[in-house]
Amino acid sequence: MGRTDYGGLEAPGSTLLPEWDDRIPYNKITGPISASEVLRGSDETDLVVVSAVSDGAPSKGDMQAAWRARSGGGVTPVLLAVQYRDGNQPRIALLGLAEDALPAFNVEVQLAEQLIGDALGATSPGALHAEVRRRLASLAGAGASGLRNEGLLASHVLQQQVSDLAWAPLCARSLPLLAERSEDLLTGLGYSIEPVAGGSILRDVTGGEPASRAGAAVGR
Repeated sequence: MGRTDYGGLEAPGSTLLPEWDDRIPYNKITGPISASEVLRGSDETDLVVVSAVSDGAPSKGDMQAAWRARSGGGVTPVLLAVQYRDGNQPRIALLGLAEDALPAFNVEVQLAEQLIGDALGATSPGALHAEVRRRLASLAGAGASGLRNEGLLASHVLQQQVSDLAWAPLCARSLPLLAERSEDLLTGLGYSIEPVAGGSILRDVTGGEPASRAGAAVGR
């Protein structure tokens, strides 16, 4: 059998989150998708991420078949990540944690690896399923373009605000927040976090302007 050309990618599984050390071999070819590695998540979630490659963009059916091949009808959550090239650009297709979930195609490598890394590090099964479902839905279809457009808009706003006379004082006020993360960062920016069914919402407790502009200073 001849050697498969994966569009310039390295051997299956060799390039996905190389710093993640809990990984085992998994050699499985399903249609055009070739997998050779599984990355394992926390003991609490039992998540497995199948790292695979394809010599072109896989179809939804290809993704579902490869997902079923690993799941085997079991209850272990499976996230399939297929690396391929779209022209000269490396891309990743994602499917999980259920077979009938909507696959996300043409995902930029950095975005995909951020999602996968967060999923592998999750310790709550419920939170894992909710977060992966939410983020994959945002990446699927037009969601990926929308995410990039939001990033361009944010960059434009930051470039314009530098000329604001109030910018320097806002930067000074935001310095103590640079070391904060998660809820502490949000409350420091002037938001309260209100739990609701299926997640939470943010409420601005400052009247709007100070929190939003300080947030821009932190982002800068």
